[in-house]
Amino acid sequence: MNNDLFFSVCTEVTNRSSTIIDTIKSIEKQIFKNYEYIIYENCSDDNSLEIIKSHIQQSPIREKIKLIPGQMRKKDIESWNMPLKYAEATYIAVCEGDDMFDENHLENLHYILSNNLKIGILVSLRTDDSGLSNYSHLGYDRTLNSRKMKQSLIGFDFCPAPSEACFLRVNPATKESFFYDEENLVYAGEYSIYESIISSGLDCYISSKRSIERGLSEYRKGYFHIKDAYFCRQTWMKLYKNDQFLKVSEKLFKKSFSILLSQIPSLKLEGKLLNHLKEEFSNVRKL
Repeated sequence: MNNDLFFSVCTEVTNRSSTIIDTIKSIEKQIFKNYEYIIYENCSDDNSLEIIKSHIQQSPIREKIKLIPGQMRKKDIESWNMPLKYAEATYIAVCEGDDMFDENHLENLHYILSNNLKIGILVSLRTDDSGLSNYSHLGYDRTLNSRKMKQSLIGFDFCPAPSEACFLRVNPATKESFFYDEENLVYAGEYSIYESIISSGLDCYISSKRSIERGLSEYRKGYFHIKDAYFCRQTWMKLYKNDQFLKVSEKLFKKSFSILLSQIPSLKLEGKLLNHLKEEFSNVRKL
């Protein structure tokens, strides 16, 4: 491990030929310089790898970049973990292959983290956030203890997208690295990594600074993955009070219902909706 490195900026790339150069350029422009940049290329179907290789040759930070070409295509969460496995710094700052960091992003993170040794997760807001964000109920620019964050997590009120969260690479107590859950979750592996960090007794900090630009590509995976949410709810069952469990169940049911409405053409909706309602009602009864 390189104890002198403060950040490992990690980017997973799967078919990001139209956006990955803008992502890399945003890392090149960082004012704070004590970082390494790890790019894992997940055997894309497009020419992402060739584009990255060509750009690195002239990159002003080429000595900081570790490009890891994949040998065979990995599933989503397994691929997310790959750059983390090569990381050596104290903190992980994820930047997805169609996102961008503001030039002050790492500098802002460093200022907060260097003065708060118990912070396990630091959340930054998106540049397009205006007014109250999803986390306004938790407050900004102060340390939030692990107990409060646990309640927000299990209530599905706290789950930053990967690029919005910077986190400790290694659990201080066990000395084991934090990774996404690639075994149990379909896509939303961030649930698992935040749960592990918060359960370790580490605090959270939500910055009011807006320094993340998300979703450069025309198409993003916009689905919520209700299966993941129900899996997490079942895992955390013993932590719920009865009324909280019912509220969470209702929240997930409504969320899955609204997503179904938005994704299925109206002519096909009736039959799909009926089957979906039966499935979700069965899920609630089982738990």
